Amino acid sequence: MRSATMLEKAKELACILCFDVPVEKEAEKLAEEMGIRLFKGIFFDVISEKKLLIETRIADIIYHLFDAFTKYNEEIMEAKRKDAAPQAVWPCRLKIIAAFCKRDPIILGVDILDGTLRIGTPLAVVKIDPSTGKKEVIDLGKMSVYHHSSNSYH
Repeated sequence: MRSATMLEKAKELACILCFDVPVEKEAEKLAEEMGIRLFKGIFFDVISEKKLLIETRIADIIYHLFDAFTKYNEEIMEAKRKDAAPQAVWPCRLKIIAAFCKRDPIILGVDILDGTLRIGTPLAVVKIDPSTGKKEVIDLGKMSVYHHSSNSYH
């Protein structure tokens, strides 16, 4: 029940690492219903002196249990990165050196001053009114074609 509080903050981290302890069927069923992930080790039954295999993800050493959790956590983070990739913006600062086509599609030759220019990066120009000093941001769309020639991008 205590680990269920994590369901509100980060559902994928609502986990319990169980090592060398018995997990009752009712508790296992409740965890499954609530969406809590159990990582289990081997429980040694003292009475019958035999090892009971609790689950297919078996950890006979506590470090293996930790490794299983770490691997699970890395998989979660990788999935999040893949999901966020389309929305990720790699900021960069460019210097326009030539305009080859001023209509749609605009084709510019640029030097990259800072950052990384990638396909899908939103492009904008900041225009400053000389009389008022007011800045106006003009959206140019997104970087769609990548052509590399002598350290310039077009």
